[in-house]
Amino acid sequence: MACDASFGAVQVSMSGIAVEDSAVQEYKLMKGRKTYSWMTFKINAEGTTVVLGDTGGPESTFEEFTANLPEDECRYAVLDYHYEANENRSFDKLVFVNWAPNNSTVKQKMMMASTKDFFKGFLEGIQIEIQAADLDDITIEEINDAVKASLTRK
Repeated sequence: MACDASFGAVQVSMSGIAVEDSAVQEYKLMKGRKTYSWMTFKINAEGTTVVLGDTGGPESTFEEFTANLPEDECRYAVLDYHYEANENRSFDKLVFVNWAPNNSTVKQKMMMASTKDFFKGFLEGIQIEIQAADLDDITIEEINDAVKASLTRK
């Protein structure tokens, strides 16, 4: 389900949650201009809109990214991940993370799960997706394995 991120009429997911235009625009800056190495998104306090959460500049580390994932709140996140393969080859992959920690509320998990595909439709170029409930689910090794798997698919 591709979404038209055009300006004008606000598009709303089947769960009644919209996506803030400025969040999509910041993602486009990350993708095109490498403005950020990672960014997080959350559903606002009113439960009506996906908004930009935190961002990490171009020099931000993976450790800074994981430190910004709350222990008790869900987030969507995107990493601009640089992967060094064998044979002196490297790849940049956009990794989507669905962060749903065990300590978050059932309501929050349901809202995020029901809006995920709708939201991802605004994020052109996502190549890898990871579901994570704790920091052990989102390690460099896990991401490397997901990138390797995406490179060997036919």
